[in-house]
Amino acid sequence: MKKVFKNKFIITLLILSVFLIIIASNDKKSITAAKISGYNALKYLEKTRVSEFTQEFQIYNTKHFIIKYKKDDEAIVAKIGDMFERSYTLIGQAYNYYPEDETTVMLYTTKEEFGKYQPSLKGQEVMGLYNTGIIHILSPNAYNSEDKDYLEKFEKDGPILHEYTHRVIDSLTRGNVDLWFTEGLALYEEYDQLGTEWAPNFQYDDYYTLEELRKDFIKLNEVQAYRQSFEIVRNMVEADGREKLLKLLNEMRDLNNFQVAYEKIYGKKLEYINFPLQ
Repeated sequence: MKKVFKNKFIITLLILSVFLIIIASNDKKSITAAKISGYNALKYLEKTRVSEFTQEFQIYNTKHFIIKYKKDDEAIVAKIGDMFERSYTLIGQAYNYYPEDETTVMLYTTKEEFGKYQPSLKGQEVMGLYNTGIIHILSPNAYNSEDKDYLEKFEKDGPILHEYTHRVIDSLTRGNVDLWFTEGLALYEEYDQLGTEWAPNFQYDDYYTLEELRKDFIKLNEVQAYRQSFEIVRNMVEADGREKLLKLLNEMRDLNNFQVAYEKIYGKKLEYINFPLQ
């Protein structure tokens, strides 16, 4: 317990130092670097929290994942591990990035258990969540498991590839990524890798501006915000290919915000992403 307290004390000091840097600095890259340092500290704290407060979970290891699960999911945890390993390969090929460090996955048996360990969800019904370095997944057993093909459907329509994409984008950009953009990328990978498309028949009454997506994503209508983010990313990849997309992510990793990175790589102002997309 003394070691845990010491670690938390050190991280708290680091976070306070980050806030002081942000307050004192006028340089955008310095501010972004400070935010990333604070984010990395939060990742460390979350990893420590998961280790401390999930001791009742059992552990299943694959080559690249540490899956924590309850006994009720013992019969399917190996298949869940296989799904994650397939996502590791698919997304690795798409972004030419294969993390060497293992990714921790929390597998929750029920919606109530999910909410207990992730109180920030506040009653939201979600299948998965990527939060400060950890992937959280609601077990397919929480749904209708009487269908003999339920695990195959879970892999295609469930959250595994989506949340793992967030983990990769987080690493590639060092956490310097807008929420709308990482969600658009994750939805695009579902579409490209699995053939699953978010809200394919959605009809727009109006379009959110890119500024609204950047600043107010979680406050907007969920279906439209996610759909529009997906369409922007799909348009970027189909028009200019993955190579430019990877260059964009590298620019963001170099502490440039999305606007600066986009204009540098695509050679046009951000406002030229117009709606409806052509």
